[in-house]
Amino acid sequence: MSYDYRNIGTPAHHSGTLTGSTFLLTPGGQFRFVHNDVRMINNTLYNKIQAGKIIQQVVNAQPTLVHFQVVQVLGKQHTFAWISVTFELLQSKIDPASGKRIEQLQTDPATGQPLIHHMAVILVRILPQRQGSNAPMGGTGWLVDTYELDTNTLPAIAIDPSI
Repeated sequence: MSYDYRNIGTPAHHSGTLTGSTFLLTPGGQFRFVHNDVRMINNTLYNKIQAGKIIQQVVNAQPTLVHFQVVQVLGKQHTFAWISVTFELLQSKIDPASGKRIEQLQTDPATGQPLIHHMAVILVRILPQRQGSNAPMGGTGWLVDTYELDTNTLPAIAIDPSI
């Protein structure tokens, strides 16, 4: 959710802060990201970030373990952790009326109060030795299977986490 207009790639090749955390996704999660996430499927978000010269940073993140379970998927046992993360977004952008840069927490238009986001994430245990020599973050042993933003329910396991 954090990004910086100065480092988001090009319209033809989104990169930088738009894709900076994809290394934490399972291979299946990376495939789904490229085909479904608003950062990748078209240039709508890219254009908005560039036009507004937006810098956005997650603040006050509060992760909570919601559920932990061993699940059999396609005949293999996998360990999953469902995590809930609430957070706010600090935005720095150009005010279209004045042309000056403004910085503030993203607010709910209806209430004027800071908008609290909620991300539900499913982590899957992947043994560091199975992640190879370039394992994410040195081989934490956990990768993101799937995630959903601003949902009130827990997502389902996406697919076989080994692919």
